Amino acid sequence: MSRFFGRFQPVRMRMCFGVEFCLIAGAVFLAALIRFSTHGIMLSKGAPYLPHAGLTALVCQVCMYYADLYDFRVGLSDRQLYGKLIRALGAAAVVLTVLFYALPPLTIGRGIMLLSLPLAFALLVGWRLCYRHLQTMQQFRTKVLILGTGEEARKLAGELANSKPPGYEVKGFIGHEHEIGKRVL
Repeated sequence: MSRFFGRFQPVRMRMCFGVEFCLIAGAVFLAALIRFSTHGIMLSKGAPYLPHAGLTALVCQVCMYYADLYDFRVGLSDRQLYGKLIRALGAAAVVLTVLFYALPPLTIGRGIMLLSLPLAFALLVGWRLCYRHLQTMQQFRTKVLILGTGEEARKLAGELANSKPPGYEVKGFIGHEHEIGKRVL
């Protein structure tokens, strides 16, 4: 874990944030390519869209943060994920529209935002479902060693074992209340 804005952030959350930033920015580039494909836009000429794609991704992710899509302690059902993501992207569309109106040089281009938001939705849903599957795999679980063997330690181990999503694996306990090798749970 590392500090970000004075708080410790797990590597998983930073990785998810980075991948989603790239997916949203990629959706903006893809929308520009689709929108201006008749005008012969090339990927090498996509450099002017880089700040716009970054701004769009940042605004979308701030809205996703406030929609609690980066609270990985809560397991979301598919329906909750779709609903929160639609609300977050809708709020991002409103914020971006106000920004584009207030600061015209930030405008992406005609029709690009309209195309990029559904593309971003599809990419983000696919990523989140893949990420959820990765969290259930044994290789990606965080190993936990609990200090203590009392009632609180057993409750903590039970909560970690039953957490949604299952991202933790209790490897053992350290304490002096029980004999070595005696089962605590």
